[in-house]
Amino acid sequence: MGIVADVGVVGRTAVGAVLLVSGVAKVPSRSWPAQARAFGLPRPLVLALPWAEIGLGAVTVAQLGGWPVDSAALVLLMAFTAAVARRVAAGNAPPCACFGDVSSRPASWRTVGRNGVVCALAALGLSAGSPHPAALAIGVGVAALVVVAELSVA
Repeated sequence: MGIVADVGVVGRTAVGAVLLVSGVAKVPSRSWPAQARAFGLPRPLVLALPWAEIGLGAVTVAQLGGWPVDSAALVLLMAFTAAVARRVAAGNAPPCACFGDVSSRPASWRTVGRNGVVCALAALGLSAGSPHPAALAIGVGVAALVVVAELSVA
């Protein structure tokens, strides 16, 4: 394995682990449904999201599915990040609940920055697993832009 493949494995493993822990923590959480609704998540998604995170996290950690799975993880993480950033910017940030009952503090720019780092890892995993040679440069560029944009707003 070369350095690019190694970086991809590390990125995918980290992202998969975050998704797994997040999903597993939400399943037994009593506060998760109300906190998710406070963020504007529709009820059917409130019920499905933890299981989707667990499934996507498991497949990502197992390094299965290639770039389509990596793309799904990146899109999901970017959607989370955008939702949190929108609430924080509006001054209306309910508790994060990213990790169920474990994360009960209100979402903040620090939450957005943390999510930006996870998005960057997902972009690196995606770019390293893509069948297109230019994807690495694009993925690294996107990862860098996400981190800079997320942290510069903080």
